Amino acid sequence: MYQEHDHARLILRDHLAIDRTVLANERTLLSYLRSGVILVVSAVTVLKLFGGVPGVIHISYLLLLLGALSAAFGLLRFVSVRRRLAHFKAQAHHHHTAT
Repeated sequence: MYQEHDHARLILRDHLAIDRTVLANERTLLSYLRSGVILVVSAVTVLKLFGGVPGVIHISYLLLLLGALSAAFGLLRFVSVRRRLAHFKAQAHHHHTAT
């Protein structure tokens, strides 16, 4: 996606857009982590409140698993986007200093 742009023609607006994308990526990571924490807390709460009800432990384990998956997916996505943006910024900087 980012490789299609002419790095030599980036202007201030483009650099600011990249910075906004970096911040959006960080917010997205925090959202995934927040969702993961909420799911884990929900698992513990369900287990504490309804631990004697049959099948509740399975629901708690499912919530724990979903919480861990949410956090892991968010972290992997964050790292992936961060690497692509770092590569793009490095190319843009290289083209800018080469001209």
